[in-house]
This record gives sequence, structure tokens and C-alpha cells, in this order.
Amino acid sequence: DSPLFLFTALFYLVYQKYLAEDKLKWALLLAVIIAGLLYSKYHGVLLVGFTVLSSLSLIKRRSFWLIVFVSVVLFLPHVLWQARHGYPSVNYHLFEQSSQHYNFWLTWTYFPGQLLMAGPFIGWLFFYKAFTVKVKDAFIRCLLVNAVGTFLFFLISSSKGEVQPQWTLIGFAPLVMLTLIHFKQDENWKPWVTTLGLINILFILTVRIMIITGAPLIRMVGQVKSQYGYRQWARAVKEKAGDNYVITDDGFQNISKYDFYTNSTKGFAYDNRYYRLTQFDIWPIEDSLQHKKAYYLLKQPLNGVTTDSLKTAAGIWYGGWVNNVRTYQKVKIELPEYDITARAGANIPLQLNIINPYPYAINFSNTGVEHHVTLEACTLKDAEEISLQHAGADFNQIDLEPGQNAHFTFNFAAPREKGRYKLLFSLRTDPFGGSKNSRIISLTVE
Repeated sequence: DSPLFLFTALFYLVYQKYLAEDKLKWALLLAVIIAGLLYSKYHGVLLVGFTVLSSLSLIKRRSFWLIVFVSVVLFLPHVLWQARHGYPSVNYHLFEQSSQHYNFWLTWTYFPGQLLMAGPFIGWLFFYKAFTVKVKDAFIRCLLVNAVGTFLFFLISSSKGEVQPQWTLIGFAPLVMLTLIHFKQDENWKPWVTTLGLINILFILTVRIMIITGAPLIRMVGQVKSQYGYRQWARAVKEKAGDNYVITDDGFQNISKYDFYTNSTKGFAYDNRYYRLTQFDIWPIEDSLQHKKAYYLLKQPLNGVTTDSLKTAAGIWYGGWVNNVRTYQKVKIELPEYDITARAGANIPLQLNIINPYPYAINFSNTGVEHHVTLEACTLKDAEEISLQHAGADFNQIDLEPGQNAHFTFNFAAPREKGRYKLLFSLRTDPFGGSKNSRIISLTVE
């Protein structure tokens, strides 16, 4: 978010000059800034799109097409990386993140979230002044189109899932500038605006000081209290694990803190099959811990695994040793289609393509190994698992060389009740819960 906001401010600074002077130096600077926007976060493209929309005459400039060409060339390494890794970001944003059911609460809470982002006491004034400014030139029109377009885009996005308040950060730069322009146009700065602004700043500074000092009151806030105690927590876990790998299954945040505070990459997030993919699914950490001894750290005790109870400033954790770790988190399972219709209770032969992305050979044999692997089809309805089906023994005969794929027929039994379901395929090895190896498949039972 910080790089995104930096490049947003730089974009407006240079774009204003580019509007006034169609010179090569401004065009090249804009191209570099646009690449920086896209490398920061994908929705930086909104700033570019709304800017062009606000002044379509830009396309008549030869330098405009130079900006397009140079920014695309600068961003090309990332596009090639995405292609080489199966477009993980695209799959997440288009297929994994969106909800199929509209939640009115997510749309309703969008509005107070944006007001709080603008300022707890003065945010409403920013929106009022910005959206009632007089458009006198192309730059003001650019600011207005970007502010209105950004906030409307994410308002519409709330129909598909949660919109975190900071996602609209690129809309606040034009919002503030429009507010200042409005005051300049009216030359009617009321004293109460200054008073309200000072109160707003004092409140924000007070909260920040409380966060920095770890005041007892601020530690009671759910999203904030998770920031405290993890330096001591990492030290306590390190004393148990030594130089061995540490595996958690509660998301990527806590184990990232472990890596940070121990200055290592010995922490690994085992992403549960009902969680989203993370950076740990791309980094080669999982490759390095195969067939090694690792410390498995959990928030809840697990019979036969956790033998330690760690009381830390970050809460109570449970840990135990896993010998000869065996995981397949990066293995990809693809289907010809991801929208399936079936009769209730029907048996469906699903054609799976199982791909080995590792730089070493893998197999799914359970002969003479400590931890057995199973291929499971997980059926969910309204986020609740309703069935778990295992592949036949022929699955365990698959051997794959690096980069090799194998076709496998999974005989899937559709639910007996009609309705809409979600289906995904997961490889599970004890004592882990199973990884997310396929995209989510829409299943309609008629």
C-alpha cells in the first residue's frame, strides 16, 4: 500500500506537467511511474484507466503511445513470471477470492470504512468538498473521475466479497487534492475546519502512540492485539525447534513473524485446503523441508502429535515433532472444466491432470513410508464440508518426474440432494489437514 500511494502521488505530480507540456521527459517518467503502480498493486491500473477516460484526447498524442509501450515493456518481466508459474495472482483474484453469495453487510460497512480512512472527524468534509468542486481544467477533471471511479469500483466490488478500507488508497490522493482545490476556489476556509482538523490529527496521533507503546486499552482491540508478544513467542518457539523447520497451519501471518524475528526462512505456512494460497506456495521453502524433521506448531492440541504446551505473550500454543515430512502443497490438479452439472447421486468419472511442479521426482506410493498420502475430493455447501471422498488405490501408483503430468480418473459420487456446491481436490498426508491442489469447482446437482 505504501509504494502504491507513493507512485500515485508521483503520477499526479508528473501528469499535471505532462498535460501542460507534451515533452519526452514527462512521457518517460510517467511510463516508469505506471510500471511502479502496477508492480505495487494490480488495481493501480484503475488510476491509469480513469485518467485516460477523463481525457480521451490523450490518445492523439504520439507520446501517449510511447508511454504505453515503455510501461508494458517494464512490466513484462512480471507477466512472464506469472505465465511461468501458472498465473497464481490471476487465479486468486478471479476464481478464489470472490463470493458466490451477496452479503449486504459488506456493502453497508464499506461506507463508514471509507469515512474513517479519510479521517474519523473530518472525512465527511473531504468527500463533500471533493465531489462538489468546480471542474475548470483537464487536471481537475482527472482528479474527480479518479476519485469517483475508484470509490464506485470498490463499492461494486463489495457485492463479490469484503473490500478492505486501504484498497481504495489510490482514491484518497485525488480526494485530498480536490478538497484543497475547492477551498482555493471558494476562498472560504472556516475557522471550525482548522479546529476539526487539529482534533482529527490529535486523535490519530494519540492512537498511534498507544499502538507504539502497547497501551493496555489498545491491546483489547482484535486487529491490533495480534501485533504484540510475537518477539517473545518467536524466541520460545526457536528454543524448542532449534535450527529445524517450523510448520504452522493458521495462515501466513504468524509464521512470517517467526521468520522475521528469527532472521531465517525456517518457518513454513502449511496452507489448509479451505484457506487461500499464499506466498509460501511459491517460495521454495517446502522443497527444502521434505523428508526432514520439523516442529509442528498449532493453536489447538492434536492427539498423537503435540507434546509441548508453550505459554507465550502471544497466547498458548501446542507443538510436536513430525519426522520425515511429506507434503505436496505445490502439486497442481487441473480439470477440463470448472463448472460441472450432475444428477443427484450420480457417479461422475472426473478426468484429472496431476502436475509435478517440483525440481525433483515425486510419487504417491504408501509402501514403506511413515506418512500416507491420499487424494480427496472435498464437497462443500455454504462453506461447510458435507462429504470427503478418497481416490482408489491406483492413485498411489503414480510416479512423476520434474515437470511431468499424469492423467487420473476420479470416480466422484455427486451429492444426493439437489443444489449448488463447491468441489476441490486435496492431497493430504498425516498429520496435516490437506493442501489446496485444485481450483474451486462449481458443482450444480439437479
